Amino acid sequence: MKDERSIRLAWRIADALLVRDRSSSKVLLDFQPAHDEHLGLSLRWPEARHRVLTFLQGQAMRKWIGLSLEVEVPDGDLRLGEVIERCACALVLPASRPLTPRLVLSALPISAQERLRWTKDGRLLQAGAVTIRRAHSISVATYAVETISELAEDPSIIALWREQDALRLHATG
Repeated sequence: MKDERSIRLAWRIADALLVRDRSSSKVLLDFQPAHDEHLGLSLRWPEARHRVLTFLQGQAMRKWIGLSLEVEVPDGDLRLGEVIERCACALVLPASRPLTPRLVLSALPISAQERLRWTKDGRLLQAGAVTIRRAHSISVATYAVETISELAEDPSIIALWREQDALRLHATG
């Protein structure tokens, strides 16, 4: 994590983690606020959970209980700041990686046709594309988490786009 944007995101995620039931060797970290605050995390939660376990591997015993993680250090020397930092760093990638069309459709109340139309006419901005190589190369649009999050938080934008589409359809008869 070298770029400033990722570091800021890691700090925001770390701030959202809540510490519950702390002792000298055990802590219960509540990930619910981070999950709810970051669309990328909520859409990619299974991946996020796996990454957290991987980042803590060899450091502590860990067990998920719903959206909380129980972390226990066998020797009783729990460095809470380090555990939180590792968890936050693990969550940066799933929280920020561009969304695939399938994830966009699960985050927004839109159809695949609307996504394609709005991408084509520039209303729904692409973050880039990924190429899938099978028998032929297929390019799939990706979308910035921030863009989709803004649309999810303000449904009036989608309603306006639908009104514009209806007016165009009516005008062309």
